Amino acid sequence: GLQVKLAREQTQQANDLAREETSRTNNITYLSAQQRLFETSEGAAFMHKALRTSDPLTVAEKERFTSSIALMIGLLEVGFNTHQSGLFRDNDQARAIDAVRLVYLSSPRVRKWWTYSRVAYTKNPDFVSLIDKLVADAEAAHAVSKITEAT
Repeated sequence: GLQVKLAREQTQQANDLAREETSRTNNITYLSAQQRLFETSEGAAFMHKALRTSDPLTVAEKERFTSSIALMIGLLEVGFNTHQSGLFRDNDQARAIDAVRLVYLSSPRVRKWWTYSRVAYTKNPDFVSLIDKLVADAEAAHAVSKITEAT
């Protein structure tokens, strides 16, 4: 009885520590990657052009854009998969999803990239469904804002 209870408590503590460490590592990795995209003036200017304008991108900029977005969506998927296994805290997963939604999926260019790239960069159908829903929500919000601007 007592030994089983102690073993369960130790297992729970070990799981909690693993979840904390995995969450910390995932958060640091994601934030570091995002910081690298924006940390220089040139990087911030490029990301602004790619995310917030409809200005055409050069061939090299398209490659950079694809690499940058694939990285950030890929890191979100790593967190998503880790969360599904129970090793990434709920609030950290929600924050990561919100960050991708607000920073990246608010961009029409990123949403267009997703429609063409969605099956090339991920094999987890639950993750694809999540991003598809976020993209659809962003498209609906964009349409509403266009209607509001026109009236």
